[in-house]
Amino acid sequence: MDPFLPNPPPEASAADTFEQIWEIRDEVTRRVWGDFTEVYTRATDGVGPYVYLSEIPPAAQARPAERWTYVTGGLSLPWADDLSAVNAADYSATVDQVDAPGLAAAQAAGLPWSGQGFELVLHTPQQAPWAVHVLHNLGTHALGAGADFAAGQRIPLDGPIINGSDSAIRVLLLAQPGDRAPVFRIPSGLARWLVAIGVTLDEWELAQREGSAALLAALRSAGVNDITDPDRASILGR
Repeated sequence: MDPFLPNPPPEASAADTFEQIWEIRDEVTRRVWGDFTEVYTRATDGVGPYVYLSEIPPAAQARPAERWTYVTGGLSLPWADDLSAVNAADYSATVDQVDAPGLAAAQAAGLPWSGQGFELVLHTPQQAPWAVHVLHNLGTHALGAGADFAAGQRIPLDGPIINGSDSAIRVLLLAQPGDRAPVFRIPSGLARWLVAIGVTLDEWELAQREGSAALLAALRSAGVNDITDPDRASILGR
């Protein structure tokens, strides 16, 4: 080695790279959705993969909004991905929101999906401990079963969204965000935001007849938008 040349920086270990990607993914959440003040995890020995939940109150939203937002973490993390070719220190490779042309270019270049390839989001009108429970269950199922959730998918809850309540919300509709880019990029690849919107059984039947896009349009026309409110009645008036 030439003694007059600087020594090359030491190669980052896979653990160091993973830790950097984790920090970047959380920063993307802050930029896209807001600053989370609480993080909820279930009992874990500290070894992944596992799901955690970030809670974002109205005052901390990235854009003004009177809602609480819950966002999963861990689903887009590259728990089992090969990180040998990933340089997490290269922030120029990280874009927090990807538009349609950018997504097409990334896919044409062979950029992979990171981890499970998505994170789940749930908006509520008030602080909602039940939202943590619902998203923990969905995220844990996705990790354990390798489920590939997608926009338009409808997930029956086998009961009211709050256990033991009389809520009419019994199904979750997964949708792209209505107010921001649906895809984000971190050094390990791409991932989607999927917003879980609570719907009633008769609304679910509408989606079965006419499709998820028709139900989503009806919800937004009725002012429900992306909010899951356990106390709301069906928009179909039944």
